[in-house]
Amino acid sequence: MTIEDATTLFQSWARAEGGYSKESLVKYKDCMNSWVVRHFGGLDLSRFDRMSVVSLRSAMVEANTGINRQYGVLMTLKGFLKFCRTVLKVEALNPAEILLPKRPRPHVQYLTNEEVSQIYSAIPPTTFINLRLRALIDVLLTTGLRVSEALSLERLPFETNQREVEVVGKGGKPRAIPPWRNGLKTANGRGVYKNIYSEEMGILKMPATD
Repeated sequence: MTIEDATTLFQSWARAEGGYSKESLVKYKDCMNSWVVRHFGGLDLSRFDRMSVVSLRSAMVEANTGINRQYGVLMTLKGFLKFCRTVLKVEALNPAEILLPKRPRPHVQYLTNEEVSQIYSAIPPTTFINLRLRALIDVLLTTGLRVSEALSLERLPFETNQREVEVVGKGGKPRAIPPWRNGLKTANGRGVYKNIYSEEMGILKMPATD
């Protein structure tokens, strides 16, 4: 079995049984196709060894690929090899033999209180669109949700006053977030919206008529 053939099976398994998020599936496909399949697609899986990994890493270094990108490609490769050994039950390199590059410590950037105030000052609550945007920003700031996660929220938690809401983030891992009341007050407290989130678009909508 070639690496390209096994990659196709790996991607099908990841969609059907792996439990990965859509974002992760796109990332894995890109990592495999851009690097592993591109350089070793026609190679028999049993012949992909430790020196093949060294060759792959050398190619990424020569292409001035960033450390985080290298790390992502190698982590995807480890997951692929684990799939080959445990699911396909074929001879493949032990993922433990792949050494990962040391990544620099992430530099966390955050908004100061003054910067948050400047954002709100730039969005006066005088129009429907501005009120909707302010409510979304409130939700993001009070929960730490990613934009895509906030936009995928449904109306039920708002309507039933749930104490916690479960969201599924990167890697398909669910996590619970605390209540967010600022977003609710921004919208409902002004009597402007009847519904905070739409089921179709996941954004604030519908001016109140009562």
